[in-house]
Amino acid sequence: MVPVKTKSAIYVFVIISGLALFASSMIRGIELSRPNGLIALLPSVVMVDAVAFIIFSKWVWHLRLLRGWLVLIPDLRGTWAGTIQSTWINPDTGCPVGPIPAIVTIRQSLISVSVVVTTGEMTSRSYVAGYRIDQDQQLCKLCYSYTSQPDPSVSDRSTAHDGTQALDILEGTPLRMRGDYWTQRKTTGKVELERTSAKVRRAVSPDSLDHPLSGQAANQVLDN
Repeated sequence: MVPVKTKSAIYVFVIISGLALFASSMIRGIELSRPNGLIALLPSVVMVDAVAFIIFSKWVWHLRLLRGWLVLIPDLRGTWAGTIQSTWINPDTGCPVGPIPAIVTIRQSLISVSVVVTTGEMTSRSYVAGYRIDQDQQLCKLCYSYTSQPDPSVSDRSTAHDGTQALDILEGTPLRMRGDYWTQRKTTGKVELERTSAKVRRAVSPDSLDHPLSGQAANQVLDN
């Protein structure tokens, strides 16, 4: 989806371009009424527009005053904590595995978003991500596909795999997300997350996360 409202973005673009054109004509002493005046000033206007877009997409887009009328996507940047509830059934007990604690970090700009999920046994990294947003339908979702790599100590029962998550973004304080995931291993589950910090933690140690099967003998593949 386009992360901004098209009509509003056009208005902003026209205003910035107009101001850049007027300022360039004043600085360079070129009259706009001259036949070749606009052509001579065009490179300067394009440069200003390009710089403005870079600044906006990296550092300005998340400002609250732009939300809704110009920027459609929510600000998800930061560190999240929550649980993953797999539908996998332990064949030894006939019961599902307990909730798996997880730490999620999200880096985001206007045009990109990356998600890293860390559990006690596996790290998942997104390779494609986007949003489903429809204000009329009250729909606001983060959707992404990822690759999961297990810790070498559990690779015998938990294999590397790809999967997809679709998370509803729930406005409030703190910001929350919840939704479903499914993988190429034909496993599914639910995810619940809450943002704990607007800053991204550079590294998360899996040792700090207690996995429900840690220390247990498990011969079946566990989806985490």
